[in-house]
Amino acid sequence: MPWKWDMKDEDKDKEQLIGELKRLRRRMMKLKISEIRYKRAKKILKKTREKYKAAFEYAKDPILWIDAKSGFIINCNKSAEFFWEKKREELVGHHQLTLHPLEKAEYYLQAFKIQTDKRYNFAYNEEKGFSYEAEIITKSGKVI
Repeated sequence: MPWKWDMKDEDKDKEQLIGELKRLRRRMMKLKISEIRYKRAKKILKKTREKYKAAFEYAKDPILWIDAKSGFIINCNKSAEFFWEKKREELVGHHQLTLHPLEKAEYYLQAFKIQTDKRYNFAYNEEKGFSYEAEIITKSGKVI
């Protein structure tokens, strides 16, 4: 006897067709539920991104995103611009060591390597990522 999925509809009896129809309806319901869940998750993600972007952009504290492997700044908020007395374009794309006093650059390079190594779990927070305090130098030359 051929497999039921190899059979033509005309060759199937009424119960086979009803069973197939029920299976198709169950699959369609599962797909519809998946579609509804996907749309709901997409809306939640959009709202979360908007909230996160606003919180990042308008935070009172200066925030920098630094690529852990290369050490280059990939994003900053408005407070960082004010704090370093530099425009975003003057920060993003530059190495993090340009933010510190020259004589301490090597120290901060080593500190950053240790802090971004998950094996040490040093200065790492699930919510914030890697975070540490350091001396920085502003555009006007002031060390903070």
